[in-house]
Amino acid sequence: MTKMVLVFSALLSWTNEIIAQRNETTLMFRSFPEKESSRVHGGIFQHKAWSFFSDAPIRSTPLIVNNTVYFGNAEGRFYGIDKVARKMRWVFEAKNPIHSSPAYSNNTIFFADAGQSLYALEALTGKKVWQIHFGETLPYEWQFDYFQSSPTIRNGKIFIGGGDGKLHIVDCKTGKEFLQFDAGARIRSSPAVTEDAIYFGDFNGKFYCLDFEGRLKWKFSTVGDTITQTRFLYDRKAIISSPVVQNEVVMFGSRDGFLYALNSKTGKIKWKRDYSRSWILSSPAIYKGTVIQGTSDGKFVNAVDLETGNEVWRTRTSDVIFASPTLVGDVVYTGAFDGTLYCMDAMTGKRLAPGFMAESSILSSAVYDESNLYFGSDDGNLYVLEAGPGYRMNTSDSNFVFQKSRLPFYSFKTGLDSRLSEVLRRRGFTQCEDDTVLVRTMQSTVMDGFKRRIVFASNYFPSELLTNGRNCLLRRFMDAGGEVVILHLNFAFFRKVTGGFRINNFKEAGEILGIDFGYEDTRALKGMYPCYATSDGEKIGLPRFSTSLASVKRSEVDIAYSINEIGEATAWSKYYSNNGKFTQLWIDEFHLEKDSFNPIYSIVEP
Repeated sequence: MTKMVLVFSALLSWTNEIIAQRNETTLMFRSFPEKESSRVHGGIFQHKAWSFFSDAPIRSTPLIVNNTVYFGNAEGRFYGIDKVARKMRWVFEAKNPIHSSPAYSNNTIFFADAGQSLYALEALTGKKVWQIHFGETLPYEWQFDYFQSSPTIRNGKIFIGGGDGKLHIVDCKTGKEFLQFDAGARIRSSPAVTEDAIYFGDFNGKFYCLDFEGRLKWKFSTVGDTITQTRFLYDRKAIISSPVVQNEVVMFGSRDGFLYALNSKTGKIKWKRDYSRSWILSSPAIYKGTVIQGTSDGKFVNAVDLETGNEVWRTRTSDVIFASPTLVGDVVYTGAFDGTLYCMDAMTGKRLAPGFMAESSILSSAVYDESNLYFGSDDGNLYVLEAGPGYRMNTSDSNFVFQKSRLPFYSFKTGLDSRLSEVLRRRGFTQCEDDTVLVRTMQSTVMDGFKRRIVFASNYFPSELLTNGRNCLLRRFMDAGGEVVILHLNFAFFRKVTGGFRINNFKEAGEILGIDFGYEDTRALKGMYPCYATSDGEKIGLPRFSTSLASVKRSEVDIAYSINEIGEATAWSKYYSNNGKFTQLWIDEFHLEKDSFNPIYSIVEP
């Protein structure tokens, strides 16, 4: 019966797709012709709904048409994925890398590949309608040539740049080329096409405006056009960024390190903003009078005033950004080389959540389909995120990871603490190594009651945290609403002494944590027993079984995530005043799995 229901659902989805596409409008790069989006949706997109593995990096920005997701990958496969059934409908083998984002019109999908071919496929079946080949790619010694120009469609015509240095205008139905404009340098910028003009840039640092007959209306030379490349150790000419046009202003970024705003009618410069040589490869997004843009080596996203170019806000990222920002309501999303899909308030730039983390770099731009967010990653996955509750995150005042590079005793042997510290840093946590900074951070929560979460990546509590029993800083921090996560043996059990640590009195540790450990000596450790995840442990992603030390009676804690052979809790959380919390977890450093850190994320990212 279940199989019959699934078959019926698939047939219904397919039938609805056929009916819906008959009246479908033209769609293209980032799903909107003018490369701007401002739709409203509640919640934060950082929770994976599902993913599809394409077995090769995905840098193509996906296109969603009704119930189908279209994208290409680095091995030259172009996919049509049923987003309802969450599986492949068809795949087309182009055999050359596809880093062009698709466009759709009249039941046909269009895209280009690195072999200089432009394809038209039947949207429902993936069957090839036509294919044309442009001239050979022109040489360019500086490379970093990660993207291809994506087709822009207007009035039944395709406008697309080629590696052959030409802007091509092609008939959608027949694939016949109407005309071409020879810029003389690679064109990777996806054209912006308005009612009366075509805008794009080239690899020589020149930006063009053409009419629909392919005639030059005006040409603008960027700073990069005058730069002698050999003076620098990297390219400072190429324009990769695709332009956006609004209110008679055309905006684009360049590898010369500037963001430009030109009068779209005359080509005269309105303003330019200097990003101190950091490449501006991503395409701008417009939000309420501001231009939002990502940077490469600058490692930040910022918003500048549309009229003046003055900076409105700036948010640091952990790595370079090539992907273009995407707006969903008042929230901006952009992927980075560290694999993080950053999530920021479009008005202020403040990060709203740690953001989703892929397994590799994100060069694909995100696309919103009124319910989910879609993007590709170099890990080979198409990710689909659903909206969920977020919390306002202040990266300088909310989440911290404490890791000591040098410890005389009980440090992880495989470098797990360093790895976790780096992963959490990529998720927006502030790294902390200095004891004084940690103490000051905890004291801040005691004073202002602001909830701060601290993950102790290293097995170490500074002595300043434990002095004075129940009135110690550690306990006062938790009673003020602070949260603590530890990953191994509880360091309230130990005291630092010359040359290492010694066992502390477990009665004192119990007083600090409000837990009766049963004994004042090492009998409280109980032993290293096998233990098994409870239903609460499964919810946060603990492995089904593990081994751990120093168990406590279940009655002494509020949540037990794992239970050992003698029926005691080995991974657990205990609550304090003002919803403060202490969590004991165990991470098996010698048997790390892909999702080994998920329990930590679940605890500290509610």
